Amino acid sequence: MQTTTRAQLKGYGLSDYLATALTKSLKSVRKERNTHHYAINEVIASIRAYQERERVKSKTRSCLNALLNTLQDRQDNLITVSFTNGTDKELSELAFRAYRTLSKTVKTLSDLKAEAATIKGKKDGRRKSSRKVIQTQLIN
Repeated sequence: MQTTTRAQLKGYGLSDYLATALTKSLKSVRKERNTHHYAINEVIASIRAYQERERVKSKTRSCLNALLNTLQDRQDNLITVSFTNGTDKELSELAFRAYRTLSKTVKTLSDLKAEAATIKGKKDGRRKSSRKVIQTQLIN
């Protein structure tokens, strides 16, 4: 089961408020240290419900649509197509290999995007040190 975290949602471009609002009513699938993991299909349902609200601004809607597309790419709900019913066996085999390679590439790319979003979301959420603290550490 594919999962996502609030840090990933922030890394995809959501604000702290919006990431919390989308996952507030969801039950976490698992917890690692202080990070809650939410099922992607539940997050997608929460995004669609949030988009149905009247007072959501157009900028927020476009951000949610982009996130929706990204999360749908991460889901493993692709239907495999039968390539063996073709008249040309060699062409059917090549089409099957191309489809399998493309699906692996899309899966790997979406996993890498999720990892980058996690790193970006955690980096942006951390408190930054002031110069005074850094300078005193260098002097000592």
